[in-house]
Amino acid sequence: MLYKLHYFNKSDGICANDFNNTIKFELINLSFILSISELLDFRTPLSGRFVDKYGVLTMSNNDKYFINEKSFTELNNAINLG
Repeated sequence: MLYKLHYFNKSDGICANDFNNTIKFELINLSFILSISELLDFRTPLSGRFVDKYGVLTMSNNDKYFINEKSFTELNNAINLG
């Protein structure tokens, strides 16, 4: 099943500024999800200041999508309903 995933970064890692990125979207096939993390807190490395919550979606081709809390909840709902 195809799903319109909203994400703020697609890479091997993130920094605090990435949470200010414009939300992008990509159609993914839910059948090719390798893993999805739990919802995580992002804190700045030096000060430990809380920035936001995020999740990491890894696809079977090893693409990693960093998603905000809203997208994380919507994706989990789609997986559980699909």
